[in-house]
Amino acid sequence: MPGVNSHKVFAELRPKLPDLIAKFMTFPAFDVWIHERHIHKILRLTPSATHGQYHALSCIITTITNGKGGNKRQKTYLTVDSSYAHCTFDVSPHNMHHVAFQPYGRQESFDAGTLNTTVQMVPRWFRFGPSSCCELSTQLAIVADAIGSSSELDDSTRKRRQLNFKSFYYHKEDDGYSRNEVPTIAYKFFDYLHIIFKSPLNTQFIATGKDGSLNISRRAFDERELLYFEGMLRKMIVASTQHGNLRVSNGDWVESLTDRVFSLPTGATDTPRATNTQAVTPASTNTRRQPPTIRRSDSNSSTGSNTIPDWLLLSQLSEFSLYCTY
Repeated sequence: MPGVNSHKVFAELRPKLPDLIAKFMTFPAFDVWIHERHIHKILRLTPSATHGQYHALSCIITTITNGKGGNKRQKTYLTVDSSYAHCTFDVSPHNMHHVAFQPYGRQESFDAGTLNTTVQMVPRWFRFGPSSCCELSTQLAIVADAIGSSSELDDSTRKRRQLNFKSFYYHKEDDGYSRNEVPTIAYKFFDYLHIIFKSPLNTQFIATGKDGSLNISRRAFDERELLYFEGMLRKMIVASTQHGNLRVSNGDWVESLTDRVFSLPTGATDTPRATNTQAVTPASTNTRRQPPTIRRSDSNSSTGSNTIPDWLLLSQLSEFSLYCTY
């Protein structure tokens, strides 16, 4: 932990660690990736004089991974419950604990304690359950499109989505968001959502306008799968942004949006570019396109974070964005 004494963090957390570990390792399954600030809130991790929430969560993770922590002579020794001990937190199918995380994106500012300045760290994204509905990079690209943050969108589409996505989230009158925007977003990322969309597209309901734009009808999709995508989209918006609220109640996740004004992001991530905007030739009524290539960033960059495409640079983002400063 940069600039923080990990032994002091452990000593301060020691009385609460067993309960924190049990709560963290028994979160119910949630099939989208969650930004770590939500985990800070749910676990009620508060900054102390010497460390912040990021370091407290790091202490929890390290203790679980090692299966123990502390010092016997100082009477701070702790053995982790065998049900949780030695979790690898990796995304492989061999992770039987079904709790995984990955650092991803640009560095963000995290509180380093009430007596310290902030610390710059790459945020961690968490998954609870055996799998997620899509890769993290795809999730963030979908959210950027859904809330009107992506600079790939034309001005009218961007403004329309910014105005209406909250109404869509709350199942209110959304000025055609469910009818028009949802199938358009689903089409754009169709090739990255095999877990959601198992049925092929029906291209009879995909039309090309005179200006070359595509008009995607909901009838191009299996309606049950599109409704499932809508549910996932609502979850993604909350879990990927800091203007949403997540909590666990009666063994299930409860998510909601706040009325907080969106601001510029504290970081951005490498996400798939818009690739599925080309016209589709309706030669057959049922087809699944070949997935286009996603450009992957260099994970060994000198900054320790991913390379950011031009369309997600801070200077290219509108005031609506993926992250909102607390």
